[in-house]
Amino acid sequence: MTELAHTRVGTGEPLVLLHGIGSRKEVWAPVIEHLAAHREVIAVDLPGFGVTPLPPGQDLTAVGLAETVTEFCASIGVVRPHVAGNSLGGWVSLEMARAGSVASMTGISPAGLWRGRVPRYTKWQVRGIHDMPAKLGPVMGPLTLNPPLRMALTANVFGRPWRTPRRALLDDAAAMVAAVAFEPTLAAASGKRFTGGMVIDVPVTIAFGTRDVILGPGCRVRDELPAHTRWLNPRGWGHMPVWDDPRGVARVILDGSAPAVIAA
Repeated sequence: MTELAHTRVGTGEPLVLLHGIGSRKEVWAPVIEHLAAHREVIAVDLPGFGVTPLPPGQDLTAVGLAETVTEFCASIGVVRPHVAGNSLGGWVSLEMARAGSVASMTGISPAGLWRGRVPRYTKWQVRGIHDMPAKLGPVMGPLTLNPPLRMALTANVFGRPWRTPRRALLDDAAAMVAAVAFEPTLAAASGKRFTGGMVIDVPVTIAFGTRDVILGPGCRVRDELPAHTRWLNPRGWGHMPVWDDPRGVARVILDGSAPAVIAA
């Protein structure tokens, strides 16, 4: 069993939060305060991201990560939690739902919903987001002191980049560079997509913001999702909308994890 670094706050039914590739549990900070009054929130660092080490032999496919998260949850006494994830975390959430391991799933710009292979424009952008902080090095700090430059650097990630604090941006960029699992996780996703979701019998919510340019129309194919999927397109949200609209993201997750009856 892989021990995952995590934070656990709040009261109510358990809700697990999963970050995207290269990210970390702290990315959920703007949202957790709105969730914790209604859910017991467990935000984790996936293997090789944040401060969770990368164990030898870790399966870094979405299926393998889903199994790891499920096993970890069981080890801390959490069985069939609600789960919400962004990007890669959304794909992992879908795999957990397909395996029958969750009470509900919410995907915020989930990866894996492309047809066939991931589009090149998506791979180029993900690669650029990872490589840019390393290439800029010590220059990135001074560049981000200039608000227009800061917004230009992050406009493909955030729908409203002026709302993201500079400190959060720099800390997230440092975590991206330090993520030892980035390369192998990206490779593990190559040529794969989410399939078999028609069997999911718990509530499913998928939200792609109107300003998400990383996962465009070619990454929003619905053919492998269950018929009862709730599909949303929140206005102004980018690929990672936690700073774009923290209350709105929290509301989508709370609604998605509320008690619901799935029509037969």
